[in-house]
Amino acid sequence: ISQSIFEKKTIPSIIESDTYSEIANKIFKNASVRSLKFADMLAKTLQLTKLVKLLENSNRIEVFGEGASGVVCQDMYQRLLRLGLNINYSESYHEKIAHASLMTNNDLAIGISYSGKTKTTVKAIEICKSRGAKIAFILGSNIDKITLLSDVVIFTPPGIKSYAASPVMNRILEMMFNEVLFHCLVQKNPDMHNRVKNIEKTLNEERMN
Repeated sequence: ISQSIFEKKTIPSIIESDTYSEIANKIFKNASVRSLKFADMLAKTLQLTKLVKLLENSNRIEVFGEGASGVVCQDMYQRLLRLGLNINYSESYHEKIAHASLMTNNDLAIGISYSGKTKTTVKAIEICKSRGAKIAFILGSNIDKITLLSDVVIFTPPGIKSYAASPVMNRILEMMFNEVLFHCLVQKNPDMHNRVKNIEKTLNEERMN
């Protein structure tokens, strides 16, 4: 991926002498710049288009991730389930292995990992691969083993240097990416659009006045 105007922008790291408002300013600026970087990176490859097509054409979709990445998996599951996709996510390792073992060449496995080194996630994805499933990975780091394993790889851009800030910001970007996938899928699919409308209507009826 070539350098872009967004990649040349830098946000200063958080330092001990920063005031609370300066910390807030740096965090929010970082989020803004990283979001634009992410959009720019997606525009320079066909990875987003490939992933959308795989989601549209797969019989079954399994999502794998642990810890903070598991939160992103749950968010993806909730968003894409509303479109009528046959998608699943489980927090149980034994269930993950069972689901992975039942995958076929008509299915899609999505791994989500900041480091790309989470053993349980990589193990589940390797099993899916051995069953012939297509593989997509959403990563915060370029890991050769994962990129060789995958049909589609989505990288999130790095952020400012501060204690635990990069993984947290990465999680936010990945949830935003879930929303991107949702709208890419629903945009030209009337059936998916109607499913979402019907679900929202039912949920609204259940809310207090």
